[in-house]
Amino acid sequence: MVNDMTETRQMQQQLIQSSKMATLGEMATGIAHEMSQPLNVIRMAVSNILRKVRKDNVDSDFLVNKLDRIEKQVERATEITDHMRIFGHKAEAELQLLDPLKVVASSLNLIGEELHMSNISVEINAPESCRSFMGYQVQIEQVLLNLLANSRDALRDVSEDGKFIIVSVADNDAGIKISVEDGGHGIVPNDLPRIFEPFYTTKEVGEGTGLGLSISYGIISDMGGMIEASNTDSGACFTITLPAFEDEARILRDASG
Repeated sequence: MVNDMTETRQMQQQLIQSSKMATLGEMATGIAHEMSQPLNVIRMAVSNILRKVRKDNVDSDFLVNKLDRIEKQVERATEITDHMRIFGHKAEAELQLLDPLKVVASSLNLIGEELHMSNISVEINAPESCRSFMGYQVQIEQVLLNLLANSRDALRDVSEDGKFIIVSVADNDAGIKISVEDGGHGIVPNDLPRIFEPFYTTKEVGEGTGLGLSISYGIISDMGGMIEASNTDSGACFTITLPAFEDEARILRDASG
């Protein structure tokens, strides 16, 4: 029995890892474009410095300003590569206390440029702060990236004014809710009950494995939460509900009382 559980867990981890690498592959173009921006700024700053130096017309203020700009862009590029490395690294999942707002921001940092290149506007509705939840950071990012990528695909044949994604975060009695809503055509009602089944996909042949939502469902369930799909007036909406960290909630209540 123990061996069966261990093998099942290993298979789950392998599926999650494969899904993560597939996601990084899909986002390669957007990530490359995101990396090119700080590199272009660095190239221009170095070119300006060299031009001044060759003319023997460089002053300390100009040099400090340019070097400071280069340093900031190096930090930006490093953050992108570090995030990709951590996201793609195969490691045993460890429960952490996570800030939903930071998790959403981190996920958008990876796929945001790709959404922008697809002319998709992204709106974020979230409070300034909210309670944390216990979860697996890389895995919850994987779920959000799956949902954002699905929304991107659903918007491919939508007119420009309808290409939007709304990411919302709420903290209420039900717990922490994170939703991803798009302006696509929605989900066919007959598909809704089966949307989280393994290998079930509504995409064209060759465009999806049918595992993304199934893996996402398993990840959220392992964290003690739930994920639901529904249709809106404009498209589809996926909502993740996770239990808020109770100890933190009690501390906040005691502090306010």
